[in-house]
Amino acid sequence: MIDQPVPLPGFPDLLDWRSLNTTPTQLAPEHIQQAVSLSRSIYLSDQRWQVYLSALGVLGFEQWLGERDPDLMVQQNSQSQSGASIWQPSLANLLSVGCNIQVGAFKVCLITVGSLLDDQVNVPIAALNLPDFAAHFYVLMQVLEEEEQVAVTGFFTYEHYRQHQTSLHIDRDWTYALPFDWFNLDPQALLLNLRCLQPDSIRLAAMDVTQPSVALRQKLASLRSQFYQQPAWEILTVEEGMTLLSNPDLVNSLYVSPPPQAINVGLWLRNQIDSVAQELGWQLMPSPAMRSLREDFDTIRLSLEQQGVQIPPSARGAYRVLRSQQTSLRLYALTWLLSESSEWMLLIALGGDLDAQMPTSLQLEVRDEMQPLFAQSLDQVDRGLLYAQVVGDRSEHFWVTVTANQETVFELPPFGFETVS
Repeated sequence: MIDQPVPLPGFPDLLDWRSLNTTPTQLAPEHIQQAVSLSRSIYLSDQRWQVYLSALGVLGFEQWLGERDPDLMVQQNSQSQSGASIWQPSLANLLSVGCNIQVGAFKVCLITVGSLLDDQVNVPIAALNLPDFAAHFYVLMQVLEEEEQVAVTGFFTYEHYRQHQTSLHIDRDWTYALPFDWFNLDPQALLLNLRCLQPDSIRLAAMDVTQPSVALRQKLASLRSQFYQQPAWEILTVEEGMTLLSNPDLVNSLYVSPPPQAINVGLWLRNQIDSVAQELGWQLMPSPAMRSLREDFDTIRLSLEQQGVQIPPSARGAYRVLRSQQTSLRLYALTWLLSESSEWMLLIALGGDLDAQMPTSLQLEVRDEMQPLFAQSLDQVDRGLLYAQVVGDRSEHFWVTVTANQETVFELPPFGFETVS
C-alpha cells in the first residue's frame, strides 16, 4: 500500500496551485449546471457554496479518473439520490463533503477546497468517525471555480487516520483540522492503490448505528425551522449531531417535505387573494394611497416615507397577524409593478400588533432560492419598525422569516408574482 506522504514542498509553494498539480482537469458546462442545481436545495449560504464546490470536485474526480483508467470509473450515477452523499440534498445540508463514492471495491471520500492558503485541511468528523461515511481513501480536491478547473491534490487512507487520530481534537463546527502533511501529494500513487490494492488491507469500522432518543426527536421537531437559519453545530451537541447523521430517516425529516405553495401577490393588484394566503389569515388592504386605509398602517406608511420609502398609488397589499404565546406582531406585504419593466416590487413591513407589547428582540429576514438577501433586527432601527424591499422578475420567489425573542420563529410560504390575465 502506498499511503505515506511525500516530502512537502516549501509552504510558500502551497499558495501556487499549479505547483502542486500541473495537469488540472477542465470542467464541462454541464458540470457547472449540475452543481448549481444541487446548490439551490441548500438553505444556508456558507453551506451552499461548499456543497457547490464539493459537487464540482466529485464531477471533476469522475472525469479525472475516467481519463486515466476507464476500469476505475466511479460506479455511481452522479444524479442518483442514493449512494454518494453529496447528491442527497437533505444530507448535503448537513455534510458538505462527498462521501460514499464507490470506485471498484473501494469507498472514497472527496474533500474539496477552493484554496490552499493554510497548512491544515478541515474535514467533518462524521466523514471519519461514522461507519456510514468512513472511506478507504480520503482524496483532497482543489477547485478553481473561476477557471472551471479541478485537481487531485493529495490523499490519505483510513488506516493512516486511525493511527494518528489521538492527536486530533474536535473543533466547534464538528470538524478536525488535519495537518497538510498527512496527505500524499502524488495522484499517481492513488491510482496505483485503486488498481492494485486489496480492499481488506484497509479495514473500516464496523456498522454501529445509534438510535435517536425520544428527547432528541422532540428537540429536532421543536427546532426544525432553525436548521434553515443556522448551522446544525450551533443547535445540537456533537453527540446529537452524530446520532442525527447516523439516521437517514431523521435527516430526511428535517429537510424533505412537499414544496410550499407560493402566495400569488399578482392577484392583489386585482383586489383578489388566493387560497394559500386566505388559509393563513391574510387580509387584503385598500390602496395605500387612500386615506381610508387602516389607521395602524397609516402610521407605518408615514414612518416609511420619513425613511425615504415611497409607496405608489398603484400598490396593493395584505396583512396578517403573527401570534404566539409570547408575542403578537402585524406583518404587511405590499406589491406593485415597476414601470417599463416586467419586474415587481415586494415591500415587507413588520411592527407590533396594535396595543401588544413588542418583543425584546425581533429579526426580519428575506431570501430567494439561492441566498439570503436581507436581514434587519430591532437594535438596528429607531422607530420599532422593520421593513425590507426586494425586486424580482416573474420567475422569482421570496421567503420571509420572522424571529421574535430569539426563540419564536415564523416561517412564511414564498411570495411570487404570477401573471394575471
